[in-house]
Amino acid sequence: MRNIIVLPYVNDTEIRRFLKIGYFLLRRDKNRCHFEFLLVNKNTVKPDKELAAVLNDLAPVRCYEPETVLNSYPKGPDEVFWKAMEYVSKVYEKDGGFALWLESDMLPKVPDWVDRLEREWKAYPGILIMGLYFSQKYLIKTGNRIAEHINGGACYSKDLFTAVPSLYKGKYFDVSLFPFVKKTKKFHASRLFRYSHMHSLLDDIQDNTAVILHGYRQNKEKFISKAIEIIESPKALEYEKNHLPALPKKDRLCCDLAIFLGFVMNCPVHEKNTLLTSLKNSFLNLLYDLKYFHYYKKMRSCFSRIFSPRD
Repeated sequence: MRNIIVLPYVNDTEIRRFLKIGYFLLRRDKNRCHFEFLLVNKNTVKPDKELAAVLNDLAPVRCYEPETVLNSYPKGPDEVFWKAMEYVSKVYEKDGGFALWLESDMLPKVPDWVDRLEREWKAYPGILIMGLYFSQKYLIKTGNRIAEHINGGACYSKDLFTAVPSLYKGKYFDVSLFPFVKKTKKFHASRLFRYSHMHSLLDDIQDNTAVILHGYRQNKEKFISKAIEIIESPKALEYEKNHLPALPKKDRLCCDLAIFLGFVMNCPVHEKNTLLTSLKNSFLNLLYDLKYFHYYKKMRSCFSRIFSPRD
């Protein structure tokens, strides 16, 4: 079994961040399983030789530049993902291994991270995706709702491209493919992945459950740099324990989706999964459904008055 670590990048900023992650992994690597890297660069930037050389000291490296035409979000990232998965399905042996889509705001925090991912992947044969599960949630701050899905930074079967029908390769690749893997029961919600943020880094690093920290909706450069500093320096870890500043209320928000409800911070992404948060999310989803049911009734009443026969 050989696993593929896919690193997608579209600009020089992401290259520099991956270089920082690459040097960090090189200093700590204790993996025993077989894996290799696949560097996927969009045609807006050239393949980076330094990044390939650094990662090659860890494992074999391949580079792939897909022919892409879409640049807007989310169509651009969606196109790159599916082109990369098509390449993986054609080039690599179908030996039961996975392809990890490792984005530049994701940091493997333990030396044997690939080994631990492989052990859990092998425990669920036949699945197409393994990653961080995100339940359907109403976003108070934006007024819309995110459908349930497995976050895109996940492990995928190497035959994902051929296994998923075209119907499920739509807008936001992780959201659009989830109904298929849910219907076929070919997914696993893993605790090895974790959404992290600047104020939870210390706890997340010391928790032995998570293998990969995802700085979702964070300043990516600051998140990766701070995480590496804390992991590699005992002095930095000790300092963070004893000198965490008492931040003003407005600065304690974990991301741009978080708000304070009274004295309690509410965040649909970073809050812990407890019975209380589950009940709260169910209530908010109900309010969302009732709101649109109300709009639907008003529209139906309006159309019936317009098109109903008149005496």
